[in-house]
Amino acid sequence: YFTGKSFQLPLACALLLENLKDKVVFTGGLAEDGRILVVDGFYQKKKACEERGFVLADPSKLGTLKELVEFLSKEAVDIPLHITYETGDKARTDFEDFCLQTNINTQYLKAVYGLDESMLLLSTGQLRTAQDWQSKAEEFIRKIKHIDTITGSRARFHISIKSSSAFAFACGILHGSQKPFVLYHYQNSKYHPLPVYDVRELKKLVEPTLIKVDFEKGNEELCVVLNFAHHSALADVKRQTEGKCSYLVLSSSESGALPLEKFFHIAQQSASAIQKLRNEHSFSSYHFFFSCPVPIAFMVGVAFGHFSDGYIYNYEREENLYKQVLSIRFLRNLREG
Repeated sequence: YFTGKSFQLPLACALLLENLKDKVVFTGGLAEDGRILVVDGFYQKKKACEERGFVLADPSKLGTLKELVEFLSKEAVDIPLHITYETGDKARTDFEDFCLQTNINTQYLKAVYGLDESMLLLSTGQLRTAQDWQSKAEEFIRKIKHIDTITGSRARFHISIKSSSAFAFACGILHGSQKPFVLYHYQNSKYHPLPVYDVRELKKLVEPTLIKVDFEKGNEELCVVLNFAHHSALADVKRQTEGKCSYLVLSSSESGALPLEKFFHIAQQSASAIQKLRNEHSFSSYHFFFSCPVPIAFMVGVAFGHFSDGYIYNYEREENLYKQVLSIRFLRNLREG
């Protein structure tokens, strides 16, 4: 026996949606024209849902039943995730600008899934210590796992990273190669999309037509240098490792700035070169050094994965050296934990 109107929205959703996701539940009334109506007791119901691991959609922030059904019927849920070194108001302004440019309906993300700025924005600040790097890596994977769970594993992340290439590489490893995503490259005050809908293509073995591959055999530890920016990293890497390691240097076969439309293929060819060496040699560990655009580092991280041991290094300008910041084993534990 039902009293009031709160049963109307959940009943309509149950009738109209074939694959209703079990982490989102509903309460609300319906007008004859399809408008969703607010009902009493929302906050008590919300608390009860949270205690049981559910998310209660907020009827006060929903429009019509038709809009809601269209939103929930999509094969993928587009999720903006903005990572920035900015903090406070500047980070929030950055996030709002990113959401406007991606044109993603954040109103419904908040109304249906409870995803607001606190979950869609990752402010790193200045990463100074190993604990800082580990903490922000943990925050990144905590966010993407939570979002993927409550969206019924339908999340398709739209990721912007205004941080170091080293952190982007770590995020790529944590994101993994199972799901499509869209990266954004920030240039001239605009976010330029780089969609990767077939992630398997990133891991495809291809010939290096856009990159130069230089390999120098040394001991069983391989230093991988992504050298696609103006700063030449190899001399610094060799100085720090005393020239005792094996070295794989990946660089552009052309001079000048890298065209945005070639980022995916450069990342694909870089990942392919690394994989070919993995197949030919038994390296005990891999050490990654970056002088390259952030999206390329992220995509190479996605393709490389988390199964080999090794370390990630970040270039510290003040000290003029590469600093070891994260271990791949730590990232593997986050992925599998």
